[in-house]
Amino acid sequence: MTLAKKANECLPWVLLKKRFDDHPARTVLFNGALIFCAYVMEVDVPRDQISPLELKQKLADGASLVILDVREPAEYQTARIEGSILIPLGELATRVEELDPDQEIVTLCHHGMRSQAGLDLLASKGFRRVKNLTGGIDAYAQMADPSIPRYR
Repeated sequence: MTLAKKANECLPWVLLKKRFDDHPARTVLFNGALIFCAYVMEVDVPRDQISPLELKQKLADGASLVILDVREPAEYQTARIEGSILIPLGELATRVEELDPDQEIVTLCHHGMRSQAGLDLLASKGFRRVKNLTGGIDAYAQMADPSIPRYR
């Protein structure tokens, strides 16, 4: 199995593949693909993103932030970060007034696509302190809190 194939199995994001290809010095596996992926994800995280390890540290430090889960209720029941609030993406536009635009908010979904759409919607409504959890709850479960169940 090639390193690229291993990396794609660990976290199937085009962004990860691009970083992997652009930075061959970062292709070394230290202790399996999970550590490789954690290493790559901590490099050059875009400004509107937060990595799973960064979020874990903020939570451990007691940071005052809202974790906004935009998945569907059944997904939320399967796996969630303790203390997160659920507003499915399809309801977010009509429920945005439930959120404080001055509060730091981290959006999340399963892999990070819907939560990026949630971030974009909030930004369009004037929210300025919003970040998307890179890789979603799946990456968080792999990298930051293995007690959270993973699902397909």
